Amino acid sequence: MTMDDGMQNFLAESLARYFDPQFQSCMSAIKTIAGYELQEKHKAGFLEFHRYITDPQPNFISELRSDPKREHWYHLLVNGVLGNVQRSFSCVLYHQDRLANVEASLMKVIGKYNLSESLGASTWGLGDTSILDFEYQAYVLAYRRCLDQFAGAMAAFFKNKYSSFRTFPTFLARRKPQEVALSISDIHKKYLEHFEFVLSEGGGDLRPG
Repeated sequence: MTMDDGMQNFLAESLARYFDPQFQSCMSAIKTIAGYELQEKHKAGFLEFHRYITDPQPNFISELRSDPKREHWYHLLVNGVLGNVQRSFSCVLYHQDRLANVEASLMKVIGKYNLSESLGASTWGLGDTSILDFEYQAYVLAYRRCLDQFAGAMAAFFKNKYSSFRTFPTFLARRKPQEVALSISDIHKKYLEHFEFVLSEGGGDLRPG
């Protein structure tokens, strides 16, 4: 048996195991318990980015891929967006969903009790809500990580390493081509206010407001 024959047999056996109904059923059950998949509307930006770099492939991508000394910038950009950023974005949405579900469950429970009459105008803490704190902290940290990974991926376009979304315009001010850098900086400025609650310098308060 040649090495090629051995490899073909190995691949055939591996595929047979993978497509075995019992194995597929097990994988499906695991996904139901531990998996998290982005909704189609949240995939749109990543699919558009993938289309942009493949259909047709831009010259700058072709140049990076054809040069072994610069190919790592291609991976930092493309895998940075489609891998790191997309996965961190999934993490953000997962914790956001958890927060929303916990809050909805709390409001449903509180709604069963007529507390307004007994409490009047006073304010009381209504027990242990640690999970809200835990999930909010995880949400904010995932949000920051996602934004910083996005900055890191975009910095790779300029063949540079940088990973601070908050100060990204400072980095872009010195990068070339400036027309691209200025376009990204303008978008950053336009949407920055939406991210300020997770971008406070020095970490900020990670407790839900």
